[in-house]
Order: sequence, then structure tokens, then C-alpha cells
Amino acid sequence: MRAAQLTSPKTLEIIETDVPAPNENEILVKLETISVCGSDLRKYDAVLPEEEYPLEIGKPNHECIGIVVESKSNIYKVGDRVIVLASKSDGLKEYMTEHETNAVLVPNYGDPAVWLMCQPMGTVLFSCQETGSFLGKNVAILGQGPIGLNFTSLVAAGGAKNVITTDLLDNRLEVSKNIGATHTINPSISNPLEVVEEITNGELVDIVIEAAGEESTLNQCFDLVKRQGFVTLFGVQWNENLNLEIGTMFDKQIKLIATSSARSGRRNIAIGCGAILPVLDGDDQIIFAGGYAYPAPGPITWFAGCNNGGCTLVAIGTTRPDDAVGAGLTSKLSVGILSAYQ
Repeated sequence: MRAAQLTSPKTLEIIETDVPAPNENEILVKLETISVCGSDLRKYDAVLPEEEYPLEIGKPNHECIGIVVESKSNIYKVGDRVIVLASKSDGLKEYMTEHETNAVLVPNYGDPAVWLMCQPMGTVLFSCQETGSFLGKNVAILGQGPIGLNFTSLVAAGGAKNVITTDLLDNRLEVSKNIGATHTINPSISNPLEVVEEITNGELVDIVIEAAGEESTLNQCFDLVKRQGFVTLFGVQWNENLNLEIGTMFDKQIKLIATSSARSGRRNIAIGCGAILPVLDGDDQIIFAGGYAYPAPGPITWFAGCNNGGCTLVAIGTTRPDDAVGAGLTSKLSVGILSAYQ
């Protein structure tokens, strides 16, 4: 099979290697697509000690989706489509093996690239849970890349009074407006602090979410948040050693939390995302939201459909997506973004 190997900073070479064989409780997956996480880029861009090159085959990448082609698992069968949470971050190859607990079942229909977005959106949902309620609050989100835009959508859906977003790229800010931002700021044009003061009548914001992974935006959080406000750190920093404005943090008595679902040790939380797919028996569009969890003996999947502004729970607690769709409509919900806990 073909695979990529990082042989020096920013240099990937395509090589031929053997297809791995799954061990007990593992599956062999033929990958359909991957997505690149900011944490992958930190390794790709870094200048590592010379003796660390080349990296292990397939590194760095951990967001993958594909079809099970061989299974030694009692949970997954050949033909299943799964999101693979690559425990070795070695997703840059055609085939990979993974333990059954590091896979998430998703439908075989639809665009796999859309289903794969469950993974990054799930990390944002976890961070939102750790941050707490946004209802009626002023919230600033620094950075409107894929992660920042996910935050914008969820914070707006969570009932924030003002959703203020910043980014250096105007096209990202346009998308931000379309999915819930009440105000957008390009820091190369406007001073974020001055704009936030105007929006909030000098009160500043209740919550700042750092989603850019830059030292400058991290310190900017402390300027924009109000006294005894809350700062959530999500963006992975390029450097391990940073110059932080500790004086401002202490003076304003800021509450700060760093969030990473992968390092939380709490993998029983069911989280998911939305994707637009054709409805099974009509020409209209329906939005499906899916989630996943890891209780014994295997993953639990839930699905919900939203159409014409109303949402309907399809099934919860089933182990297979197709069963969920076939289970019928069971109860009405008034929200469009769902999360479930085991």
C-alpha cells in the first residue's frame, strides 16, 4: 500500500509498505479521506531533532474515515463505515488497523468528508460543555478557522446575547456572519478591544474562546474579558514556552481553562455534529445530527433529524445507524443541536 512519511520539516515522501494485519479486537480500515488538525500541522511544521526523522509511517494525522475490510471485532463488520480516532496518529496511509474502541460507526450513505467532521466538532462540543452556559452572555471567539466556526455556530445556538468573532481573513468572517456571529472584527483593520468596548458599552465580554493557537490572541483574551470573566483555551500553540500577561490575569481575576477532549479521559460522552443529507423517501432536505459514545460493550449511536425548522428524535441508544433511521419518530425536540450523555 501507499503511505506518507515525514522525512524532514514540511517534507512528506510517498512510500510503499505492507498492509497491516488486525489483531484481536481490531479492525482493518481502507481509508476514504482524512482531515488535517492544527495539532498535525504543529508536528509537520516543526524543526525536530535530526535523530527523530523520519517519523513513523503515516504520522502525523489522527482524523480518518473509511470502510472496514477485515474485522476481528465483535462490534464492527466488513463493509461498515467508521470514523477512526487514530491512537498512533498514523492516518497518512491507505490502510490502517485500530482497536474497536477507537472507531465510531457512521452511515454508509452520504459524503464521508462530511461525516468525518463529527470528529472536530465533537472536540468543540466537549469544550463548550467545559465552558458552561452561553445563554444571555457576551462571547468573543478569536479565530474563525474550522474550529472557530464550529464554536460560533454552537455558541449562537446556545443563546449568547452577542457572538463577537475575529479573524484576519474576511472570507472567514463572512461565513461567521452566516452561522451566527452578531459582530465580526478583522484585527488588521479594527482594534478588537475598542470594538468590543463599543458593543458591550464598556463592560467587555463574559467569555473569550481562543481558537487560533497564537500567543498574541491568547494574551488578547485577557484584554477582552471582563473582570472575573472566563477564558477557554482551545487552539494548540506553536511554541511550548509563551510570554503571558500574568499581571492582567491576576488583576482581573480571570478564570481560565484549557480544553482537550482527547486528553480528558472521559470518553463516555456522546457528542456529534450535523450534516445535510437527502431524506430517505423524498426530495426535500433533512439535517441529521449524529453522536457517539464508548460504553461497554461497544459504541452507542444516536441520530436526530431536523426539517423545516422542527427537530425530531429518531432513536437513542442503538448500536447501528441504520437501525436508528428505521426505528421511527419517537419524540419532538425544540433544538437543532443535540448532545447526549451515557
